[in-house]
Amino acid sequence: MKKLLVLTLVVGAFLFAGCGSDKGTQATILQDDAPPLAPTEMACRMDNSGVGVLTWAVNTEPDLAGYRVYVYDPDPRRNVSYVLQNEDELLTEARWTSPPIQYDQVLWVRLVAVDAGGNESASAPKRAIWAPAPLTPSAPPPPPKPTVPVIDTPHTGSDGGNG
Repeated sequence: MKKLLVLTLVVGAFLFAGCGSDKGTQATILQDDAPPLAPTEMACRMDNSGVGVLTWAVNTEPDLAGYRVYVYDPDPRRNVSYVLQNEDELLTEARWTSPPIQYDQVLWVRLVAVDAGGNESASAPKRAIWAPAPLTPSAPPPPPKPTVPVIDTPHTGSDGGNG
């Protein structure tokens, strides 16, 4: 919910003649304290180069400034386990790519929307980007066992094989 902040400004206009005015003027300033909605439709995948790709649906708030991505890092020296990945600027597109990750590594990702007033949304549901280990090729099948060739022998019957 956005709150209205009403400021009363006393304007003292001193003219060249030294006259003053004590009339007050009110100015209405809109104070934005409502965060945007949490991002939705998050999806994670790995591209062919081992880079995790996170995508989501674009928020529709008119004052949306961008998005922040946090990745879980359980470093015990840190107070917060999720570390902001884009400290320098907000993401303005609904896509984030991770640095390459190792096989069997899991990145837990949080995503929030930020509006022009700096209000941060609730976190979208956490998602995992996982790099599964490549499948090891299965062992080739063993070579076929040698077979004993079957040799046709002429039929020998009571007629002495003549027939």
